Parts: sequence; C-alpha cells; structure tokens
Amino acid sequence: MVPVYSIACVCSIIFYRQHVYIATTYEFYESLVIAAFFLLLCQLLHVNQATLQADLAELQPKPWIPPIRLVAYCFGNRTGKALNGHRWFNTICVGILQFCVVKFLGALVKCITEAADVYCKESTSASHAKIWVTVVEIISLVSAMMCLLQFYKEVHHRIAKHQPMLKFLAIKLVIMVFYIQSFIFGFITKPGGSVKPTEYISYPSWAVGIPNTLLCIEMVFVSVLHLYAFPYRPYQDNQTCSNEGSEALARMDQSEGRYQGLSTADSHYDSIWSEGTKWSAKPQTSARGAVLQALRKNWPRTWSWIVVRHSDIMASQSEERDAQFNALIDVLHSVKSDIFDPFTITRTYYESAGIQISVDILIPRRLKSQNPPVIVRIHGGFLITGSSLFPAWFSKWVLDFAEEQDAVIISPNYRLLPEVKGQDIIHDMGNFWNWVHSGGPSRHLATIGQHTLQLNLSSTLVVGESAGGYLALQSVLSGFVRPKAIVALYPMVDMKAAHFTESYDKSIVGVPNYPNEDVNKFLSATVTKLAITEADPPVRLDSAMAVVHNGRYLELLGEDPDLFILERVKKMALASANHEKCLFPPLFLLHGKGDTAVPVDGTRKLVDCLQRLHPSTQIHLAIRPGDHGFDFKATIDEPWLRKGLDFIVSPWLGSKSFI
Repeated sequence: MVPVYSIACVCSIIFYRQHVYIATTYEFYESLVIAAFFLLLCQLLHVNQATLQADLAELQPKPWIPPIRLVAYCFGNRTGKALNGHRWFNTICVGILQFCVVKFLGALVKCITEAADVYCKESTSASHAKIWVTVVEIISLVSAMMCLLQFYKEVHHRIAKHQPMLKFLAIKLVIMVFYIQSFIFGFITKPGGSVKPTEYISYPSWAVGIPNTLLCIEMVFVSVLHLYAFPYRPYQDNQTCSNEGSEALARMDQSEGRYQGLSTADSHYDSIWSEGTKWSAKPQTSARGAVLQALRKNWPRTWSWIVVRHSDIMASQSEERDAQFNALIDVLHSVKSDIFDPFTITRTYYESAGIQISVDILIPRRLKSQNPPVIVRIHGGFLITGSSLFPAWFSKWVLDFAEEQDAVIISPNYRLLPEVKGQDIIHDMGNFWNWVHSGGPSRHLATIGQHTLQLNLSSTLVVGESAGGYLALQSVLSGFVRPKAIVALYPMVDMKAAHFTESYDKSIVGVPNYPNEDVNKFLSATVTKLAITEADPPVRLDSAMAVVHNGRYLELLGEDPDLFILERVKKMALASANHEKCLFPPLFLLHGKGDTAVPVDGTRKLVDCLQRLHPSTQIHLAIRPGDHGFDFKATIDEPWLRKGLDFIVSPWLGSKSFI
C-alpha cells in the first residue's frame, strides 16, 4: 500500500495535468486493500476456506448494526439480523467486495469523463461527472465499512491475539488521512476559498503538488507503523514461526500450500488471483467468488488499456506543449530590463473602482526639453496577463523612438481578466485618462523633485501593443482622449472572430492547444479573487492561451456591444451625420502577416471599415512577414518602420522626424 500510494503521488506531482488519471490508481487500490484486510481476518480465523464457511454457517448472527439494520428493514427483514450464519457471511462478503467493483467502475468513469472534459475535479456542479461519481463511491465505501465492522463485531474475540485493530489502523489511517486532506485542500482551493494562486505558488501546486507531497511524507510514518502491525515472523516457515499466526500456519494442509512472502494486508490481494490456493476465485464458491472473478477478467484488459495508453498519449502531448511553452518563456526572458537603462523610471498611481493602479513614467536620462511631448504606451497580454514594464513586451524601438523625439513615456497598468470584465478595464482607462488630464503626472513629478518638468499633454501619442492596441482605440472611441496620433501594434480588433470564439487546433506562437480543463481550473481559481493589475509571464500566459485555444474569450471579456471595435465603428458611423469628421486621429497600424495570437484579418477589417465609413481617416498600414511580436528586433532605422513613424511624427509634433 505504501509503495503504491507513494509512487502514484510522485507521478501526480510530476505529471500534474494528468493527476486525475493517476489518482484513480491509488483510489482503486484503496478498495483492494479493504478487501485484502477482510480476507486477512478470514485467514486468521481459518486457513482453509471450506472450514471457514462450515464454521461460520453454524454461527448465530448478532443483530445488524443500525445502518445495516435500516437497509435490511427496507428489504423486508423485520428481525434485524440474518436468518443464519451462511446467509450472514455471504451478505458480508458481497457488502465488502462490492466496493472493489464500484471503485473499478468509478475509475473507469473518471478516466472516460476526464478525457471527454466533463469530469471537472474542481467542480461540485451536477452538470459535471465528479459529484455523481463521488456520491456513489462514498455510499459504496460506507456500505463496505459497515459490513467490515459487523464482521469484526462477530469474530473479534476469536482473533484478538492477532491485534486486528492495529492492522486496521495501519491501512485505514492512510485512507482516512487522504480523505481528510482531500476535503481540506478541496475546500480551500474551491472558488471563493481562502487560498489563491500567486506568482510563486500556482493553482496546480495547491490542488495537486502540495497534497501529494504531504501524502509522500506521511507514507514514511505509515511504513514504520506497518512494520509493527504486520510482522514478518508469522509468515516464516513453520519451524521458525514463533509469533502471531503460527497456529494458523501449523493448521495449513500441505495440499493447500503455504502463504509465503506475505508481509502486509496488501499481499492478500495477490492471493485473490492465485490459482494454487483455496482462495482462488471460483463461481460456485460464493457471491464473493463471482465478484472477484469479474474483477480478475476485467482489470488487466480494460483498466490498463485506458489508463496506460491514454496516459501515454496525454503525457506525450503535454510534454510537447510544455516544451514549446518553456521555449517561448526562455525567449521572452532573454530580454533583460537593461533596455530601460537610458531612462529614469518613477512609479505613481491612479485610482479606479477603489483600487490604486500603478503607472510608470519613463524619463530619458538625456532629456533636453523641460516641456517634452508624451507617449502613452499601453501594454498587451490578451487583457489577461502582462504589465507596464515587462521587458519582452515593451518594444525596444518605442524606447529608442522616445529618446529620439525627446519624449516622456507614461505606461499604465489596468485590471486584468477574468477577475473583472472588459467594461471594467475600459472604465480603468477612463479613470487613467482623467488622472492624466487633471495633472496627475505633473503632480507626481513635483513630489520627486522634478518641479521644472512640465509635460506637454497637448502633444500626446498613444502606442498600444496587442491588447494595448485595443485599449488605445477604445480610449478614443469612448471619448477619453483625443491624441495627436495612434500607433497600434498587432491590435486585438475582431474578438468575435472564430479565432477567439471557436475551439479548434490553433498553435499560438508555436504552443499547441491546452485542454479545456485548464480553462476551467483557471476560472475556478480566479472567480472570487481580488483584481490583479500586473502579471509578468509565465504567470497566466498559459491560461490566456488556453482561453483562446478553446474559443472562450468572450466568456471572460463579456458581450456588451461597446466592447467590439468594429461594431462600434459601424454604429458611430450610422449615428454621425458628418462622415467627413475623422473618427480617429492619424493611425499607424502594423501587423505580422502570420500572426497566430491575433490574426491580421482583424486589422484588415478595421482598415476596410474606416475607409468605407470614415474615408477621411489617415491610415498608414504596414503588414510585415512574421508572427505576433514580429517587430521584436526591429530598429527605428529600418525603412518600413521609419516610414510609418514619419507618418505620425508630423501630426504628433507638428514637424518631421528629428532625423
């Protein structure tokens, strides 16, 4: 028992995404241990099965204990006890060994429903399989334990010298600790629970890693207890037997063979399948034999095929995905924070929904002007992850461009999905712009000694990357700001596209699909969590990808019509009598032709929509080869980028580029 639980727990930690499949191994093994303990008690009474049955047939059964008595009463037994010892023993056998069958079928159902993504271990909803499987298994477990207690009540005085309660404690302690631990961790990690994932401890660590690690540690102490509860001496050869069980071994007939090498109750599980003993499962012996025969036939064929084969396939896919994701993270982390060295960075805050949200102000160390123009740069990350100063997502050319144009950068954070909805994030942007217009940046600069630095807010350029591009466009459509120009890098424009709303195979920057179960876990872990305003990858990046992989983005974003830029542009065009008035200031849009995170079709649709409905809008479109973040290594000297920057410099600063 100890090795099985320990190995399974270690595997659950290593392959935590498959822990539901792995857990079924030791959960099913629990039923075999209880059955083996029952067989051990029978063995302590009589080694020979025929002798045991003859002995118990003459037994005058005591009344059933209350829970069993109630069930018996419902089935018409008004006496409160079995008619005779033979029927009593058969009832006990069926009542205990049925747990093996139920646990086997429960494991089968768990594997099938988990593979079909309808098990949902974290959910107690009746729409998922977990609650139904749990209820059936608990009823089966309680029934088995009641029957085991009834058996012990009848025979305890005859086997007292073998310390059956110590043996029972040794095996049941593991099961009891497992259930208590599962209940505690299930309670504290459920939606609204007291424990929340952090950037240091993830949800899988709380739900899988820590509980299984504790079980491994507890197995050390249980293994020591097993040495005392199941001593080896009774199973030595007859001549050396001197402790418990010697009487039973001496009675054993030579034709029945000896129990050799049995050191724990688990070993009796092997005796179930042994054809050479009188404990082999034969249909004519009893109901017990029929149950064991069914288990014997189905266990190797069905269970091993489902668990081993399916686990191999899932493990292979998971390993490939994890390798790709880790490779992506390595690339992102290769960009160091020294890209900010040419700037002095100071942090301040604006308030939204009662929360203080951080804003970083980047001042060029070689700033010449005391009245510099402003670049408001909004970070991306699917609105789910990212932060204002995550180096890999802060385009280096934007920093170089700010230095070149002697501009100060203001980079705000905002609340992230799914703790809030899309409208809440837009509300944050409204409060951020109110803070900017009310002189928030200048007030902060004055507090740090920059009294002479007065930002020229009338010369504001808005730059947004990915989800930040979406927020830049929404800031204008919502009337929060009217900047001189906008630079939108691969903006999220068409969130109603199939890419965001349908589940199909879609590799995102080389990372294959995450299972839908990962989205469920992510949402369950964040449903009642306080708002998060910063999350540097890898934190939440895999979850963001899983949401898009499984077409569930609108479930997080919301479906208010004002959340969708294309629909909003069309609506505002219909409401406006003057189509000559530009909806947006000059737009520089750049997008990778092979973008797998935010397809370029959305940007193309936006350009087409503006050209049809707002033909006076000035647009410079640059569609370049590459995936999401294709401009990772771009420099402001590259002709295609310089052309776009020159396009926005004139309206932004009223002059051409300094170069």
